[in-house]
Amino acid sequence: MSSSTIPNIVLEANNLNYIAMMFIRCFCFVVIPLGTVGHLMSIYVFTRPTLRSNSCSMYFLAASIVGLMHTCYILPMRMIQSAFIDTDPGAHSVIFCKITWLALNSLRGLGFWLIVLACGDRYLCSSASTNKRALSSVHVARRLIPVTILIGFIAYIHVPIFFKIDIIPATQKPICYPPGPPGTYRIVLSYFHLIYFGLSPSFCMLIFGMLTLRNIERSKRLAMAPSINLETAANQNLRKTNRHMLRMLFVQVLVYCITGLTFSVALIYTAIIANQQKNVFQSAQENMINAVVGMLSTTGPCLSFYLFTLSSGLFRKELKNLFCKFNRVTIQTQQVPTQQTNTDCHRCGFKIMHVSNYCGLILVIVTIRFVAPTKSSNGCGYAACNLGDPTKLNVHIVSHTHDDVGWLKTVDQYYYGSRNNIQHAGVQYILDSVICALDENADRRFIYVEIAFFWRWWNEQTDAMRNKVRGFVNDGRLEFISGGWCMNDEATTHYNSIIDQHSLGAEFLRDQFGECGRPKIGWQVDPFGHSREQGSLLAQMGFDGLFQGRVDYQDWQTRNRTKTMEMVWKTSTNLGNQSWLFTAILRDEYSPPDGLCFDDSCADPPIMDDPRLHDYNVPERVQAFIEASRKQAAGYATNHIISPMGADFHYENANEWFKNLDKLIKYVNLEQANGSDVNTFYSTPSCYLYALNKAGRTWTTKTDDFFPYADQPHGFWTGYFTSRPALKRYERHSNNILQITRQLNAFSNSQLRNSIFVLSEAMGVVQHHDAVSGTEKQEVAFDYAQRLSVGIDNAIRVINKAFGKLLPKDTQPAPGPQFLCQVTNVSECLPIQDQTRFTLTLWNPTVHLVLQHYRVPVTRSYTVRDPKGQLILTELIPVSDATKRIPGRTSTAGNQLIFRANLPALGFNTYFFEAKTPNIDHRFCQHHQPSIVSSTTIHQTIHEDKETTLDKLALIQYIDKDGGYNDALSTFLNCSVIVGFTE
Repeated sequence: MSSSTIPNIVLEANNLNYIAMMFIRCFCFVVIPLGTVGHLMSIYVFTRPTLRSNSCSMYFLAASIVGLMHTCYILPMRMIQSAFIDTDPGAHSVIFCKITWLALNSLRGLGFWLIVLACGDRYLCSSASTNKRALSSVHVARRLIPVTILIGFIAYIHVPIFFKIDIIPATQKPICYPPGPPGTYRIVLSYFHLIYFGLSPSFCMLIFGMLTLRNIERSKRLAMAPSINLETAANQNLRKTNRHMLRMLFVQVLVYCITGLTFSVALIYTAIIANQQKNVFQSAQENMINAVVGMLSTTGPCLSFYLFTLSSGLFRKELKNLFCKFNRVTIQTQQVPTQQTNTDCHRCGFKIMHVSNYCGLILVIVTIRFVAPTKSSNGCGYAACNLGDPTKLNVHIVSHTHDDVGWLKTVDQYYYGSRNNIQHAGVQYILDSVICALDENADRRFIYVEIAFFWRWWNEQTDAMRNKVRGFVNDGRLEFISGGWCMNDEATTHYNSIIDQHSLGAEFLRDQFGECGRPKIGWQVDPFGHSREQGSLLAQMGFDGLFQGRVDYQDWQTRNRTKTMEMVWKTSTNLGNQSWLFTAILRDEYSPPDGLCFDDSCADPPIMDDPRLHDYNVPERVQAFIEASRKQAAGYATNHIISPMGADFHYENANEWFKNLDKLIKYVNLEQANGSDVNTFYSTPSCYLYALNKAGRTWTTKTDDFFPYADQPHGFWTGYFTSRPALKRYERHSNNILQITRQLNAFSNSQLRNSIFVLSEAMGVVQHHDAVSGTEKQEVAFDYAQRLSVGIDNAIRVINKAFGKLLPKDTQPAPGPQFLCQVTNVSECLPIQDQTRFTLTLWNPTVHLVLQHYRVPVTRSYTVRDPKGQLILTELIPVSDATKRIPGRTSTAGNQLIFRANLPALGFNTYFFEAKTPNIDHRFCQHHQPSIVSSTTIHQTIHEDKETTLDKLALIQYIDKDGGYNDALSTFLNCSVIVGFTE
């Protein structure tokens, strides 16, 4: 190279270095503010109630916090070092040097590994294994995140050991960097970078991604058909959230893998060629490449907010709600007319704002969110509760409605508001009215119990209304109490059905509202007495407390006199303290204080607070409330009391209730200036319970039932224990069918849960304290029975398909439709009447072997063979004359054939019936051994090479949990059925 070209090379090198410096400067000027604001916004969105209950959001939240630290600390250091003073700001202090590089490397790697954890969480969440899905939880995330952060810093503990201040030979300027000649620790460190946040995270992300895709494909194959019933609607919100999480995660993984691998490769390349001789231009080229690669590697951590916004509609919706809320405040302060302050974001914010205010608004929102104090009522859970004034009597006003799931009218008549000549009640109007009233005042609270009604109402709502309701739930303004399909009876119900109806409601609330929808409190205010089994079940469900309305009048008087209206109920001697449940008895069942009912159905005067008008009554109304509160407080142990404001089917005009309650709260609290010690506010039973918990009291205990219930001398409510015995028996019969249908659906892998829902919903309705109890009108009792009948018809279709899979042997065709005979209690089963051949399949739903005798109504004698083809002993017993005279019985069966069967646990056996031929001794006949299905295990069967064709029908009968004869005869009518035989 001639000497004349050297100045040109130097000039080009200087120009290239200048470009690299300006690139770093401009890049940092853009990325630092965008990254800072973006991470703050991400932190805000991921802490919103809609997302914070999702475990994947926790990992995104942690990654955003780490990214914020990286953006605000590391990037400014890099900008100062490379783009301004051409020196290392950490080179003036050894301690600062070591801390800076430890933080730089650790924070860079942590972002990658937190995304790996998010990938693992999605794999666990999509798994079919219950144990794996249990690991996809917020609780696990909160433990893993600090452990990961600790490991991330430990991984780079060698950095403060090797790094120190050194002198650059060319410039004689200090630099914080590993000492010694290039190629030793520097190469090791570069390879460590490649492995730690280049290859390893990318490999883990790839593995988890493939496993997640595999789980998703499996779930698609097992997915249920679209339906309008509860199961599909209930899981829709959860699936939607998970889809958005996966989409956001995919974009993050893609960006992280590209930037991480590129940066690692660049580091290795630089370390390898560090000892090679290069001219100034080559050094400038390397410097430019390092600058570009180094800056671009920060795009993953710095721009995650914008990636989330672009990839997820759910993320954008939360962000848009935030802009709408704050922009609405801005518009109102500028005195925009009322019609422009609609709560819909499409009308309130972005069409009125000037684009130039957008960035400023982001900073204002961030400042308000993280600096300005927030109201304690913002959010669900105990932390959002108003605990009142410790120096005053705190009255927790609980707005509620008690909606009977059938009583004087049917459940659907109550919902729609029909037949108001019987009772004026329309639950759909109650819910419509309450939601509008809650929207008018953020301080208002409301609780709701009967999910059977809420589910009906929810199915009719638009997405906009559903999102509004979710917002109320997430903010703690609407709270679901008990959460069962109904408020079940406690005397005539079976524990199995109580659990089922609570599960049905809880599943709906979980899927639609997440953690904020989970009930924490029991609200059994109208059942006619209370069983400790009910309390035990609620305690085992994880409830924190229970509120009761009806207890014996003498018990109430004693407890009120001794201030023991609240207690710890020890509901089970076997379960110990896990069955203990805090229990409170309400003042007057569940009604408001006398004279303070503000519903359309009440005659009490409203609060008239304009002194310029006639009938001004604020002092009178306020004094009535204060006196009622002090009277109630005399029977309770703390300075907190609960005041239910509502009754049967109240709040159809919620505005009337809430408008008067707003005034009542206002004027009662104003009386404190005149020396009143009463402080009142909107609350919920859970917040009241939390206030009692904070009081630190010691409570009395109770160990027995609250039965029998009497409301006056000789006024015992005990007749309903045995009233309407036919409906009570039919409810038990329906429950047995429901349980075996679920089992058959599961064992046959039929995926017909939606079909079972009809019976599940009917059973949930019938658990109501005016249903199975028998206290309803006759027309309503007929409606309950009809619902169960329709549900059983749907269950039969599931049974048909289940046995269609379980009965055939090998490649044999599925059996024909089966028949469920439900009137064998009167010795009638018409499909098998006069048949010469039929099969009887007996299902055992219990978890143990069963040896029982079974009865089959017949018109002739039959030989019966067991699953192995062996004849079994039978006996004919005539049907009694009284049974034959039962009204409605049309069967000509004059006998019952009795035989003994041995059934495996959770399995079935099939028996072959053949009419006896006169004058033939069937014991010595050569008979082709029938190939009848027997099941000792559902999951593995061994078939023999024997088969036969049955040309009539089959019979299914099952046993209930008490070993009773619960006949369910299932037939193959006029079709050829080939069944297999197993031992």
